[in-house]
Amino acid sequence: MAGKEKFSNLFKEREYGYWGPLYDFGRIFCTVYFRAVMNVDVKGSKHVPREGPFVIYSNHMTAYDPPMLGHSFSRKTHYMGREELFTHRLCRQFGFSKLIRLLGCFPVNRENPSSLTLKIIKEIVSQDEGFIMFPQGTRKHGKN
Repeated sequence: MAGKEKFSNLFKEREYGYWGPLYDFGRIFCTVYFRAVMNVDVKGSKHVPREGPFVIYSNHMTAYDPPMLGHSFSRKTHYMGREELFTHRLCRQFGFSKLIRLLGCFPVNRENPSSLTLKIIKEIVSQDEGFIMFPQGTRKHGKN
């Protein structure tokens, strides 16, 4: 239990990683939306371990990528998001920044990442949680 408290305290510093009803609702909504409306067929989700930490690297083609990947399997996941998603006036005004924090996203300054970013990733892995990263750092249009 001490490890979970440490995990909670670290995330409290950045105010993200809430795994309550909102996350569960998001999982159900995304599953229905991506499968029924967008006709997404996820392949390879069976390779994500049922226990223990995991890291997934993916191309970032659309704004749908984080929720589509995160809700494609039954494990809870965390993401890095560019700092501007948390600081931009419109993102804050319409609650987007708060929403993505609650769903496990944390900010990173792409020009000057802090040591806290590495501490958060290390803590995610040490607590057997999942981490999804888009190495491109932003959406790329066209074929990748």
